[in-house]
Amino acid sequence: MRDVPLCNPLLDVEAVGFQLWPDQAIAGVMITPWMMKLLLVDPALEHRRLGDVFHWSCPGAALPMTVEELPEFGRLAGFSLFSPMDRFHSQKAARFAAEGALTALQGAETADSSGAPPAPQTMSAPGAVGRRGLLRGLLGGGS
Repeated sequence: MRDVPLCNPLLDVEAVGFQLWPDQAIAGVMITPWMMKLLLVDPALEHRRLGDVFHWSCPGAALPMTVEELPEFGRLAGFSLFSPMDRFHSQKAARFAAEGALTALQGAETADSSGAPPAPQTMSAPGAVGRRGLLRGLLGGGS
């Protein structure tokens, strides 16, 4: 895929933050030069058809996940965060955005003691976007 025009030559393939979630699924973000995707690995996906869309509920959101399959790996579900990856000017910026998405999904953005909703968070790494924009698939940050 390196020679495909939609690839960002500044980026590499990297798995970010894969960990066990409370519902016994493993989730994390996969960065590639052509896309960034939240991936969910769960044995329950074996009972779903390829292409099925379901909502995965986690503390920070309920996301529409699409059932996919990787040869020699099996079923998983994905939610596209970015494609193409031309807005990222470094691997560090892409990793920063991936980590921000995972933090937001874990429910780190909570109301303060006044009950007011949290202020929008923006990321300052070059080429990164705001967490809220990240989860909405917007480029350029902000909500």
